[in-house]
Amino acid sequence: MSSARVPNAATRLVRERSRLIAVLLLALVALAASGVQSAAAVVLRDTLNDNWRGAYDILVTAPSDAGTPGMLAPNQLANGETLSLDDLEKIRAVDDVEVAAPIGEVAVPGLATSAPKYTLPLDAIDTAAGPQAYRLTETYWTDDGLGRRLAATQQTRIVVDPVTRAPEPATPGASCIYNDLEVDPEKYPLLYDRCTIHASSGLVNADLNNGGWSYSTDSDIVDGVVGFTFGGSMFPVTRVTLVDPEAERALLGDSGAFLDALIDVAPRADTGDEEMNAWAADSSTPYAKDFLEFKQAEEVSQGGFSSGAELEEARRMYADAGRDFDDELEKFEFAYTPLLISSGGTAPLELDVTVESYGPARYTNNEAGFPYEVPAALRAGKVGDEEKFLTVDASGLLNPFVDAPQTVPWPGTAQQESTGRAASRSLYFNYLGEITPINQTLGKNHEASLDPLGFRSAIPSNFSDQFLLDPVGTKAGSESAYSTVKLFTPWENPIAAVPVGTFDTSEVLALQSELSTVPLGAYEAIGSTLEDGSEVGPTTTGLGLVGPRTVAIASINSAGAWGQDSPINAVRVRVSGLGDFSAAAQQRVVTVAEGIQTLGYSATIVAGSSPTDVAVNVEDYAFGVTDPAAEQKVGPLGTVVQQWSELGAASRANTSISTSSFLVLGIALGSTALLLGAVQFASVPRRRAQSAVLRELGWTGGGIRRWMAAEEVPGALVVLLAGIAAAVLSGFSNIALTIAGGGVAALLVTSAVAVVAGSRTATSKVSTRLLARRPASRVRGRTVGSFGARQSVIHGVTTGTQAIALLVIGVSSAALTLVILDGRRGAGESVIARFLSDQAMISLFALGGTALAAGVILAVIARRIALARRGPQWEIMRAIGWTTTELRHAQRVETTAAAVPAVLLAGAATAAAAWFLYPADVIPLTAVATGSALLSAIAVTLVRRKATPS
Repeated sequence: MSSARVPNAATRLVRERSRLIAVLLLALVALAASGVQSAAAVVLRDTLNDNWRGAYDILVTAPSDAGTPGMLAPNQLANGETLSLDDLEKIRAVDDVEVAAPIGEVAVPGLATSAPKYTLPLDAIDTAAGPQAYRLTETYWTDDGLGRRLAATQQTRIVVDPVTRAPEPATPGASCIYNDLEVDPEKYPLLYDRCTIHASSGLVNADLNNGGWSYSTDSDIVDGVVGFTFGGSMFPVTRVTLVDPEAERALLGDSGAFLDALIDVAPRADTGDEEMNAWAADSSTPYAKDFLEFKQAEEVSQGGFSSGAELEEARRMYADAGRDFDDELEKFEFAYTPLLISSGGTAPLELDVTVESYGPARYTNNEAGFPYEVPAALRAGKVGDEEKFLTVDASGLLNPFVDAPQTVPWPGTAQQESTGRAASRSLYFNYLGEITPINQTLGKNHEASLDPLGFRSAIPSNFSDQFLLDPVGTKAGSESAYSTVKLFTPWENPIAAVPVGTFDTSEVLALQSELSTVPLGAYEAIGSTLEDGSEVGPTTTGLGLVGPRTVAIASINSAGAWGQDSPINAVRVRVSGLGDFSAAAQQRVVTVAEGIQTLGYSATIVAGSSPTDVAVNVEDYAFGVTDPAAEQKVGPLGTVVQQWSELGAASRANTSISTSSFLVLGIALGSTALLLGAVQFASVPRRRAQSAVLRELGWTGGGIRRWMAAEEVPGALVVLLAGIAAAVLSGFSNIALTIAGGGVAALLVTSAVAVVAGSRTATSKVSTRLLARRPASRVRGRTVGSFGARQSVIHGVTTGTQAIALLVIGVSSAALTLVILDGRRGAGESVIARFLSDQAMISLFALGGTALAAGVILAVIARRIALARRGPQWEIMRAIGWTTTELRHAQRVETTAAAVPAVLLAGAATAAAAWFLYPADVIPLTAVATGSALLSAIAVTLVRRKATPS
């Protein structure tokens, strides 16, 4: 008697390789999905933790209706309304405010002389020729990103006279009064001479366009070269950013180390000589030396003196009269505004210089005006006899803080080396203005529009109001102005701007991640990109579409010096105690914002925001010309793209991407479970045959079901162990637990259905008597192809199973594609959304690809099971003479008969659903559904069952 035992359930499952592969595949999909999903979730969380906050969390401004809900315009730090220093202290008193850093901005026109210094070597002057007349034409060019354009042009009459004519005294005995004291010519000859001269000339003499004239002096001659500057200079607007140095340092961290130089001075509204002298005494910087030299020069210039010797005479004259000159001079004491400066140019600027020669000029000793009579051709504006030309980079003229003055050689002579640091001295706030940019709001189509407030030239025509805009922009050199500037009432005492250090904005810009950058203020220009990809640049006036970056930083505590009571445009608040991206951290920010709002301020939460592109329609743009006589065109510039901040972008992207991941996971598991069901369903006919045999052997229905159910237990254990492994690897995350539970549930449901259906006794759908009455051609078909097609009808269950499998693959692939596309759209177009979406694409495609591959394999397995069950059929057909080629052809026709309707139905069903729900995605979704179903159909069609020759 044999000792062999009945094979147990595990052995029986192993022997059925197709079912075993299907079970293992479900376990593999569950394990892989868990790994991919958990890894993607970790990457998403880590990315958000590192990038959900910019430099600050809340932007506080005065109450205003300006702005767009959900968006922060780059110029929204200045909304027109301002806050005071008292308001700042109230904001700082709110609980959990770690840093409250105010920012403001003022515009200073003509902070320094923005005219080039021309150099003329003495050996280039023909001393025998006498005075020579010239016309010097200066043409300034800039580039606003649209191309080279004229910025300004002017002409000046010049006379070069080799004979320096000293000032001639007035009639001997003439009276000279200095302030209220009579000047004795014997005791105080220098003071007497300075107030009794009536005419003079120098080597270079300029007839200015405003009716005045200027000339070089002996002090302008250095090393055999005369340097001279004349009127008609550029008049750029210098933007000075106002901050609280200590708060700004805390906000910027190590990137704000440059602020230490300003903190050391501790500026106030009444910072005077005592504080600045103390700073200069303790500082070893070149700026301290500049300040001391400035003070010495001011002692001379305040009294209108041309030299220190004249000043000493004045002191002696006052002392002789029993008075103290320095005591009376105190009423002219300066207020000082310490500055941090940057030496870069604010806009491109090029200077073309043309000199035309007109021949001899005659010295007239004219006391009332220009002391030379120039040739008639020059007076008539005719072209000169000889022309010399040169071009230089003049961008330094737009920044009053360049290290050295702009020098231009007289055309035809060599470039002279620029020396000195004069540009950092003698800087005065003669005028100040408060800048307010145009408020921009988004329309329905996520577009903003922008119209200029007027036009301004680099060399303004109205010097009484430096910020007065021209309503017409057709004049050559006019630029569209997109900011208004309110001029402050002139103050009583002079304000001197004193550089105390430098800064580099590149360090500040590197502070924030590009995924979570929020506007810090004037540290960088507002970028504007045209549709062709070119960048719109800043303009020479500083009021254009693209405002220039700041070149000076002052303390907001200095604003009282010029009478600005509310100098704060916005307060950037950082909340304390925030860590990783979490609901608790976000709620903490909301609580602080609500506390600020209860004080009556506007508090915009910018934590979790990210830059996003916004289309701005720019109207009435002044297009430049290259011909000074031509009129400029004013019209629509078109659409430019600016980066705004999308508020709540991190949360939006997190929600959308997480939802997409779960949906992809659900679709992957659901489709795999359905296809596993198809495999189980394909095994039902075999099990029914087994059930019939077992019943003949005396088995009851319950026993058969238990026998078959036992075969499902090993598979369930395999899937369960895979789920447990996935949960352990992921730290028992909810995702892994969901996957594990879903995989086990899918197997249990499909197993239960397969056991119940398979335990029933098999019955023939077509009786032998009925078949006997049919013609043989109807049963076997007249051709091999028709036989295969007929088989698809006879074995309808198998055909339906295959069709459903292909339909599931096609529709689920389209659903996966839709979820991915919709998730990307739902995340938004912010930088962090695009980054996270691209990052998630790898995991989503991996997950979807795994599910698709598993689906194809399961469909192939289902087909193999169906063909294997009919093994005797293929053996008989082989025995009666069918060739291998004919068998393969018949099997493929049978499969094709099921595949073609399934592919078409997958495409049609997807197209119909997309047409009603997602009309914009009809074509891609239909293509994906049809294509994936077709590829799967090809794979299934290639499966065949070989028959063993008899």
